[in-house]
Amino acid sequence: MKPIAIILLTLVFNQVAAQSSNQQIDQQVWSPFTKSLIEKNVEAFMNLHADDVIRVEQDTKKILTYQQYKESMLMDWPKWQEYITKLNAKHTFELRFTNRIENENSALHIGYYANHYTLPNGEKKSSFGMFHVVLRKYKGVWKIQMDTDTTLNGTIKEEEFLKASPIGY
Repeated sequence: MKPIAIILLTLVFNQVAAQSSNQQIDQQVWSPFTKSLIEKNVEAFMNLHADDVIRVEQDTKKILTYQQYKESMLMDWPKWQEYITKLNAKHTFELRFTNRIENENSALHIGYYANHYTLPNGEKKSSFGMFHVVLRKYKGVWKIQMDTDTTLNGTIKEEEFLKASPIGY
């Protein structure tokens, strides 16, 4: 009887620890990630990344260092904001997860992202991509260690995105 109780307690403890890591990562990374992306705030966005982050842009076949990634954001995000302004659109961004694996100091999150644009006439346009992110805890704070994403040449559909779990699961 005791071995079964120990196994059950271990399973419960592991589930609680995973939920705790998920909640911490959601609060420390994904919520501010989404906010800084919508606001096109490069400094806040880059503060969520480790100093030695590896950014892999699969669609362009580039691997970037922290500084290269930041410079890319500083160059591209104003153009992106200009495009949104030109459309007079409201932009929202959403993440959904297909897999979240964590321990006390490391995590792997896999999922989909969506950029939604609502035009003044009410028409909605969306684009979707897939991401893989490795996170590490540095002095008690979760940071993105490796980030890669792809649009798979525009083949990711809303149905796939909606099958994944939202933040907070």
